Amino acid sequence: MIGQQGGAGALLFLDLDYFKSINDRHGHATGDEALRSTGRILARYQSQSDFAGRLGGEEFGLFQSNLMFDEMLGRCEEVREEIARIVLKTPSGAQVRISTSIGACYCQPGFDPSGSLKAADENLYQTKALGRNMVVA
Repeated sequence: MIGQQGGAGALLFLDLDYFKSINDRHGHATGDEALRSTGRILARYQSQSDFAGRLGGEEFGLFQSNLMFDEMLGRCEEVREEIARIVLKTPSGAQVRISTSIGACYCQPGFDPSGSLKAADENLYQTKALGRNMVVA
């Protein structure tokens, strides 16, 4: 459970940019591979006390405990860059690159999980308003 141990950490909400157009233009098999590839990347960041997973649609969440604020920012950029390196092959042989927008919230010791979820979600919406493929924390 997020915040169960009461330590500091980072909460990231990720949204694959223009996912609907990937499905519409290149088919659901390509969209499904985008989701699987993203999930594999996030799973590498998950430890026993953390969470990584698909929240629904093209949205993912990652909670990592025991990170300082500057480490959180670095982790966000690291994840964003890894996802940007994904190259998908479509059934027709075309290559498709994906990107992600990340809304992050630094969680201080004893943080309120509900407020942190809301803050990360609001930051995610801000990334979309600012042009996507970036991090807002």
